[in-house]
Amino acid sequence: MLRACVFVVVLLAHEIVFSLSAQAQGRDDVAYAQRALTFLGFEPGVVDGQWGRNSDTALSGFLGALDRAHDGALDAGDLDLLRQAVAEVPPGPATSYATAREPGTPPFRIPRLSVPVGRYFQDIFRTTLDIDGDGARELFVATAIYDPRDAREQASPGYYAFFAKGERQRWEHLDILTGDHDDICIHARKAVVADFNGDAVPDVFVACHGWDGPPFPGERNNILLSQPDGTYRIAIPSPDVGFFHGAAAADFDRDGDPDILAVAGTQRDPLFVLLNDGTGQFQRVDGFIPQGTRGSHTWFTVEVPDINGDGFYDILVGGHDWEGGPTRAFLNPGDNDFSRVRGETLPAVPGMGVVLDFAVSDDGARNIWVLRTSGGDGSFYDGVAIQRVSWPGLVSEIVEEKRGIRWVPHIAVWEEDGIGYVGSDDVAAPFGPLMRRPAD
Repeated sequence: MLRACVFVVVLLAHEIVFSLSAQAQGRDDVAYAQRALTFLGFEPGVVDGQWGRNSDTALSGFLGALDRAHDGALDAGDLDLLRQAVAEVPPGPATSYATAREPGTPPFRIPRLSVPVGRYFQDIFRTTLDIDGDGARELFVATAIYDPRDAREQASPGYYAFFAKGERQRWEHLDILTGDHDDICIHARKAVVADFNGDAVPDVFVACHGWDGPPFPGERNNILLSQPDGTYRIAIPSPDVGFFHGAAAADFDRDGDPDILAVAGTQRDPLFVLLNDGTGQFQRVDGFIPQGTRGSHTWFTVEVPDINGDGFYDILVGGHDWEGGPTRAFLNPGDNDFSRVRGETLPAVPGMGVVLDFAVSDDGARNIWVLRTSGGDGSFYDGVAIQRVSWPGLVSEIVEEKRGIRWVPHIAVWEEDGIGYVGSDDVAAPFGPLMRRPAD
């Protein structure tokens, strides 16, 4: 009996140490330590910001590998060692968000295209990229040109083009697209930039949703792969067919090449990973996806920014708030496997229930910017709303809302003269830009 009492007292003492350790460092520091330990190959269990036995055992193993003693608590010195160890690991391939969005490119004027844009669709999806590594950003655009009044079988392929700034800082068309133009999908929805074939030159993955009407049959995606002669070859990255409304690139399996997180909101299990074989060819797998994302969800938008600034990419996903597609944020547990991550739900915006795009900024505090248009109130794709959601507090504020104007597909955050801005990436957009943060 006495031995049992002693065991209980020791057990309680350990639990008190674990609890005091977590309280001393704060929940965010504990969660970072758990993510760092996971990233480094130790197993702290679920990343929940609560210090327990598994976390303490993992820290002990990490410190033991450094020939350091563990005093039974997580302290500032341990956090410094973890940050140093993470920094010493060679970085993996950049995510599509880091490649195309984090440079903070100010808005630009969309070039005039040599196709009938606006006759049937006004969607011009675009992304910037540095093709030749000179620090200047080139531009890729994609648009649909088919007539929705025709039979679906008669829908013509869409239009892709690359542009670069000329001597007068005007966009000039680059004749660098090769391959079978009949393989261009009929309706592109998002262009994602990363080095998919390992030649140190950015490539473009194009998420395609196909015919934009019932029965929404979907289509295959495209990939534009850089070639040794400076051209880009049109290819089909995988045999998967879906109503692909969104995609993002990140290295999920940690093999050194970027994979694709795809979202096809009209099908069951709309969120999934396409693993890259290193050449720009992909295979669908079932792993890596967060808890609660299986089943039917009307999700159409996905992005992989670093939400909390800890150096690991995270996942944002959204779609139709009012019909089973809540806007969700999932923090990376450290090993890019989100399967045990529960995530957080961002506040909905009544009447502006369609989520189009995301961006993240650090304005002294972390903010998630959500680009929206109308839905859930009887209207659909009418106008624009910009929602700011604080992280980790999840305090929501609508900083801009306009009805009766054209919706826009992309949101950008950038700085000019020390002032932070948020708005469309198109200078001709019918709103903004909005001051995000005044000059220091």
